[in-house]
Amino acid sequence: MLYTIDPNPIVAMNKAIACAYAIGFDEALKELRAINGLEKHPVYLTSLGEIHFELGDVLSAKESFRLAMQYTDSEPVKILLSEKIDNCKVNSSNGLSVKSPKP
Repeated sequence: MLYTIDPNPIVAMNKAIACAYAIGFDEALKELRAINGLEKHPVYLTSLGEIHFELGDVLSAKESFRLAMQYTDSEPVKILLSEKIDNCKVNSSNGLSVKSPKP
Protein backbone atom coordinates (compact mmCIF):
# COMPACT_ATOMS: atom_id res chain seq x y z
CA MET A 1 0.00 0.00 0.00
CA LEU A 2 2.84 2.43 0.78
CA TYR A 3 4.16 1.90 -2.74
CA THR A 4 0.89 3.19 -4.20
CA ILE A 5 1.19 6.33 -2.03
CA ASP A 6 4.95 6.89 -2.45
CA PRO A 7 6.37 4.85 -5.34
CA ASN A 8 10.08 5.53 -4.82
CA PRO A 9 12.98 3.07 -5.28
CA ILE A 10 13.54 2.47 -1.55
CA VAL A 11 9.88 1.61 -0.98
CA ALA A 12 9.99 -0.65 -4.06
CA MET A 13 13.06 -2.42 -2.65
CA ASN A 14 11.36 -3.00 0.70
CA LYS A 15 8.28 -4.31 -1.11
CA ALA A 16 10.44 -6.73 -3.12
CA ILE A 17 12.20 -7.99 0.01
CA ALA A 18 8.85 -8.62 1.70
CA CYS A 19 7.71 -10.36 -1.48
CA ALA A 20 10.60 -12.83 -1.12
CA TYR A 21 9.09 -14.21 2.06
CA ALA A 22 5.41 -13.80 1.22
CA ILE A 23 5.38 -14.96 -2.42
CA GLY A 24 8.79 -16.34 -3.35
CA PHE A 25 12.38 -15.53 -4.18
CA ASP A 26 11.87 -15.72 -7.96
CA GLU A 27 9.20 -13.02 -7.83
CA ALA A 28 11.32 -10.92 -5.48
CA LEU A 29 14.25 -11.11 -7.88
CA LYS A 30 12.03 -9.89 -10.73
CA GLU A 31 10.83 -6.98 -8.62
CA LEU A 32 14.34 -6.03 -7.51
CA ARG A 33 15.66 -6.11 -11.07
CA ALA A 34 12.83 -3.80 -12.17
CA ILE A 35 13.93 -1.03 -9.77
CA ASN A 36 15.87 1.85 -11.28
CA GLY A 37 18.07 4.25 -9.36
CA LEU A 38 19.59 1.94 -6.75
CA GLU A 39 22.36 0.37 -8.83
CA LYS A 40 25.02 1.72 -6.42
CA HIS A 41 23.04 1.35 -3.19
CA PRO A 42 24.72 -1.19 -0.88
CA VAL A 43 21.47 -2.36 0.73
CA TYR A 44 19.93 -2.94 -2.71
CA LEU A 45 23.00 -4.86 -3.90
CA THR A 46 23.12 -6.90 -0.69
CA SER A 47 19.42 -7.72 -1.10
CA LEU A 48 20.09 -8.90 -4.65
CA GLY A 49 22.91 -11.05 -3.30
CA GLU A 50 20.69 -12.58 -0.63
CA ILE A 51 17.97 -13.42 -3.16
CA HIS A 52 20.50 -14.96 -5.56
CA PHE A 53 21.97 -16.92 -2.65
CA GLU A 54 18.57 -18.26 -1.62
CA LEU A 55 17.91 -19.30 -5.23
CA GLY A 56 21.23 -21.20 -5.30
CA ASP A 57 22.97 -18.81 -7.72
CA VAL A 58 26.01 -18.22 -5.56
CA LEU A 59 28.08 -16.77 -8.40
CA SER A 60 25.58 -13.93 -8.87
CA ALA A 61 25.26 -13.61 -5.09
CA LYS A 62 29.02 -13.25 -4.74
CA GLU A 63 29.13 -10.59 -7.45
CA SER A 64 26.30 -8.62 -5.81
CA PHE A 65 28.04 -8.78 -2.43
CA ARG A 66 31.32 -7.61 -4.02
CA LEU A 67 29.56 -4.66 -5.64
CA ALA A 68 27.88 -3.78 -2.34
CA MET A 69 31.32 -3.68 -0.69
CA GLN A 70 32.46 -1.11 -3.26
CA TYR A 71 29.62 1.24 -2.37
CA THR A 72 29.82 1.27 1.42
CA ASP A 73 32.24 3.04 3.71
CA SER A 74 31.11 1.10 6.77
CA GLU A 75 33.79 -1.29 8.03
CA PRO A 76 31.28 -3.51 9.90
CA VAL A 77 29.22 -3.83 6.70
CA LYS A 78 32.35 -4.68 4.72
CA ILE A 79 33.18 -7.41 7.25
CA LEU A 80 29.65 -8.83 7.00
CA LEU A 81 29.77 -8.75 3.19
CA SER A 82 33.17 -10.43 3.22
CA GLU A 83 31.68 -13.25 5.32
CA LYS A 84 28.77 -13.55 2.89
CA ILE A 85 31.23 -13.78 -0.01
CA ASP A 86 33.16 -16.49 1.83
CA ASN A 87 29.91 -18.44 2.25
CA CYS A 88 29.39 -18.51 -1.52
CA LYS A 89 31.19 -21.62 -2.66
CA VAL A 90 31.51 -23.27 -6.05
CA ASN A 91 32.15 -26.98 -6.32
CA SER A 92 35.19 -27.04 -8.60
CA SER A 93 34.81 -30.73 -9.42
CA ASN A 94 31.51 -30.27 -11.24
CA GLY A 95 31.22 -26.47 -11.59
CA LEU A 96 27.93 -26.36 -9.69
CA SER A 97 27.30 -23.77 -7.05
CA VAL A 98 26.68 -24.84 -3.48
CA LYS A 99 25.38 -22.89 -0.52
CA SER A 100 27.22 -22.79 2.78
CA PRO A 101 25.46 -22.05 6.04
CA LYS A 102 24.97 -18.35 6.78
CA PRO A 103 27.21 -16.74 9.42
